[in-house]
Amino acid sequence: MVSLTRDRLEQTILETLAVWHAMTPQEAVERLEPVIGILVKKDHDYGPGNLYKTGVAGIIVRMMDKATRVENLGNRQALVTDEGLRDTLYDLIGYALRGLMILDEQEGKEDAADDK
Repeated sequence: MVSLTRDRLEQTILETLAVWHAMTPQEAVERLEPVIGILVKKDHDYGPGNLYKTGVAGIIVRMMDKATRVENLGNRQALVTDEGLRDTLYDLIGYALRGLMILDEQEGKEDAADDK
């Protein structure tokens, strides 16, 4: 399993910010720190291999559910009050990171198979 390190996260952020607006790398890292905390907690609760069972396809389904939630939260008041728009957006970021990690792992396996 590919591990999420702070250095790797910061590097990804820096590469992404090269095409963004005036947000600084430090601001991006600060905004993503809660996402890291959520990922660690969910890994503990669900088990670190949970999202790997269904791969990227499962990640996409979960992201579609969250995108629908974002749309609905914009149209009406939520009845579930312990997961608002911010939490839902954090979840989307977390799923995207997990999807990238799964892709990285798959590409690593493909590279290893190519080396044989």
